[in-house]
This record gives sequence, C-alpha cells and structure tokens, in this order.
Amino acid sequence: MSRRTVLPTVSTRCSTVTIDRNDGSFLRDWNPRLSGIGPGTGLRLQDPSQGTLSIYPHTCCTSVARGESACKGGVVAANHKVIHGDDLIYRFLRDLFANDPDRRFGAVARSLIAATAIWFPVNLYSTLPVLAPFVVRDTSARGGRGKPDEWSSPDSRGYLRDDNSMIKGLPRSLDIRAPAQPHLNGRRMGTEFVAAHVWRVTADGGPLASRRPLLNSFVPNLVWVPSQIAKLTDLERQVVQRTLQGMSWLLYHDVDVHSSMADVAKEAWALLPPPDLAYMGDVTSVDWNFFIHTDRFLTTRFQRIDLVRAAATEVLQGITPSTKVISTRYTEGLPGVDHDALRDLRRFLNRFSRA
Repeated sequence: MSRRTVLPTVSTRCSTVTIDRNDGSFLRDWNPRLSGIGPGTGLRLQDPSQGTLSIYPHTCCTSVARGESACKGGVVAANHKVIHGDDLIYRFLRDLFANDPDRRFGAVARSLIAATAIWFPVNLYSTLPVLAPFVVRDTSARGGRGKPDEWSSPDSRGYLRDDNSMIKGLPRSLDIRAPAQPHLNGRRMGTEFVAAHVWRVTADGGPLASRRPLLNSFVPNLVWVPSQIAKLTDLERQVVQRTLQGMSWLLYHDVDVHSSMADVAKEAWALLPPPDLAYMGDVTSVDWNFFIHTDRFLTTRFQRIDLVRAAATEVLQGITPSTKVISTRYTEGLPGVDHDALRDLRRFLNRFSRA
C-alpha cells in the first residue's frame, strides 16, 4: 500500500481541500465551481468570497461533500485565469458567424451542421411526434451550494423536472446512419454531445419551448450536436440557430403524422416561428445524420407515457403508485400534486395513446 503524502491545504468559505498524491479519481461533489479537470491540466476552484484558486499540475479528487479525502498532488497558485481549448473553437465560430452581415458564411454553417448534427428519423416523428410529453426542462432542479437535488421530481403541475439530461440520453442506445460521415456511420453516440433545442423562443411570446411539455421533446425541436456547436444554437437569431431551424422545417414540417396525433403536431408547429427558408439555399437531407430507431425504442416511449398516466389515475383514486414511476423522486412526489393538476396532466397524456 502506498503511503499518503499530505501537501498543502486549500481553505475557502465553502470547504477545505487537502492535497495529496494522485490516485486517478475526480472531484464530483465540490461546492465551488470546478473547471479544467483532465490529465495534465490544473483544477480551478472558484469561490465568490475568495477569488479563484488553481491547483497545478492535474489534481484528482473524491467527494469533499461526503467527507472523503480530497485533492491530489500539486502546488497552489491564486487568481490565475485559464482558457480551455474547446472554448477557443466556440469563440472562433461565434465571432465568425456574428460578423457576417452579408451571410457569406451561411454555407459554412450548413456544412458544419450537416456533418455533425444527428436527427431523429421522420418515420419516428410521424408515429410519435413528442417523445416524453411528461417531461419539462427545469434548470433549477439540480442541487448544489446547499440546495438539495430535486432532479426528476414532479413540478406543481405533475410534470417531471429535468435539467435536459433525460432528454439527452434518449437515443444513447441507437445506432447512427451517416452516409457521408464514415466516422459516424454505424456508431453510437458517446460523450461531448448535447441535446440542443432548435427553437428557444415561441411564436406566442410565452415560456421558452423547452419549458413546455408539448415542445420540450417535440422531435423537430431536438437535435444532437457536439457541445461547442450546441453553444452556438443558443445565440438567438444567429446563423447556426437559423440554419438548424430551416433544416428542421424542411425535414419534418410537411411529413404526414399518424391521424391519432396529427392535432398534436399541428399545435406544436403553430407555437414555433417559421424560419426564413430563403436563407437555406439549395439543401438536401440525403447525406444528413440520423439515429436508427427500433421497435423497442418506440415501445418504451409509449410504455413510459402509459406508466405516468396510470400513476396519475391511481393517485386521483387515492392509491399510492404500486411500482416505480420513471424515478423514485417522481414516484414519491406525485401523490403531493394537486388533483386538478393531475387531471390536466392525464388529459394531456391521453393525446399520446398508441393507436
């Protein structure tokens, strides 16, 4: 057994980090903000009351929040600002597209998205246009800085609160078809992908699209892109977001949806501002990248909708759900939701019954 060598201790108002030798673990549950964790890099701990503390070289840590041993190896330097390589890619593309009043780089954006974005296939959309209608995005659900974690608990209307991680993981088990991208074709999605919402603002000026159960998992409103490109999709009315919206519109808007859910799709599209298709130029989806959905994937989506609807019915009848409903937090929290809200939830989910 190797002997532990204790080096300096870093103290902040939030916690104390003891630095010793590298054992290859990572700090996960640290109160101050973390960045720059990786082999050969420094670990930056940012505490508003203390400024920024950087520990060099690479430090490896376990959970301070649970009272376990903390960081490994290095010296402490105060108030050193760092820049991460991935940020350089994002900043370059952001500035390139922002300084483009004549739309010279529209073709670049289209090529970038065509090569890297992954969509759900249109036949999945035509069968089930909203994949998880019981889920809404709620960035406040995750805990931290003394706040308990409430991810996957029900909100006041009975919808499951998600920080986008549940939506992000939907296609993780699916193969990718990418005719023009041999490094993607036949693979499955790994890390560094983000489930981006194609539309953020809605036509009626109300809540953001991801905060609405009809739009949060609406298939035309979802695309999986590398994380640095995902940041560009959040720049309202900028070239990447507008290009994604145009591509989604061309791909899905005129597809016939199963008659049992045609009204669902029509209502969802009415909430999304139409893109400027003249901006798109001559594009075709022949070489775009798609997940290959399976019968099992589709069946699971319907089963989860049915499970939530059945649980809402049980609670309305005064019965505690007999099995886990999506998550333990959701199961335990559902009986506390107002019954009128549960009736509205059940009525909404009835629109997604499998024909």
